[in-house]
Amino acid sequence: MNILSRYIVRQYLAMFWLSLALTTGIFVLGDFFTDIGDITEYDSNAPLILTYFLFRIPKSMLNTYPAAALLGCLISVGLLTRHREVLAMRSCGIGTTRLAVPLLIVSLGISLFMLAFGEMVVPPATAHARALKQMDIKKAHSSGAYNARSIWFQDRQGFFNIDYYDHNRAALYGVTVYEADAGFNLQRVIEIPQAFWRDDAWDLDGGTVKLLAAGGDIHARDLEPGEFVLRDPPSEFRRKRRKADEFSYRDLHRQIDRLQDRGVDVVELKVDMYRKLALPFSGVIAVMLGFPVAVRGGRRSNLAMNVALGLFLSFAYWVTMGICVAFGHNGDLPPLIAAWLGNILFGVLGAALYMSADGY
Repeated sequence: MNILSRYIVRQYLAMFWLSLALTTGIFVLGDFFTDIGDITEYDSNAPLILTYFLFRIPKSMLNTYPAAALLGCLISVGLLTRHREVLAMRSCGIGTTRLAVPLLIVSLGISLFMLAFGEMVVPPATAHARALKQMDIKKAHSSGAYNARSIWFQDRQGFFNIDYYDHNRAALYGVTVYEADAGFNLQRVIEIPQAFWRDDAWDLDGGTVKLLAAGGDIHARDLEPGEFVLRDPPSEFRRKRRKADEFSYRDLHRQIDRLQDRGVDVVELKVDMYRKLALPFSGVIAVMLGFPVAVRGGRRSNLAMNVALGLFLSFAYWVTMGICVAFGHNGDLPPLIAAWLGNILFGVLGAALYMSADGY
């Protein structure tokens, strides 16, 4: 990398890390004001609450990464443009492509880092934050335990294991209930392949009851209509359900394969899985979009305008991505398209702006 490239990259990285710190701080602050009213209802201490919000930081960093990449590019290149440094480089025969390529290469490297960060750091940190809130802050010890594959929780009916809850269809798949006596001796196991919320009640699609005799023998029979009633409403299962941010890509892939083998519709999970790949690479799209905008600013470019523009474009990206993901969850868009369409649209916009700015 030559001196000019190092200079441009150094300016960008300084603004990028500053933008990432600021956007992450704003995001966490928003979480704080959203959750603090709920948290303060419980008798908890300040260190525990602080720990909870610290474990929320990795997810916030990943979510605000596109905005930080865009702001970093708009501010750093905008300042170079305002100080006529870009004009001086162009006067020496250095085209905009030579200025943009180092930024794109560095942003690709950061995107790969964020991909690994989102795979190895974000899921366990987010899951731990949720466990802290439910188990330690709210003291809801029986509300549920979460792992990479299913939902576990205990209530008065017994110990529940649910493979998957589809909140779009209000459906439960792979419900297993373990009923024990006061001494925690297992009495019977109820297995229900699927259940659907209809007319304010769970409609169980068949099921099997396994009775455990004293000698260890197991007697299985069909679940009779009305013999077992699921009491919790869909809202309770939605609260217990593990979110996509708490899964790694590999965990989601395994979950999808397992559920597909059981005939479960996994469109929503596929969208979330592909989005885990699309989101980190939004940083490259942000640089593609921000560079031509900043270069076109000329002497009129200023810090406040670039920050405002960056926030507006970031908001537009999040809205577009949210709409595409929602369409994907509903089955209106193929999962792969739904996850990547936001990047594609803004990438095309960035390429068009670059082509028009190349002659600046």
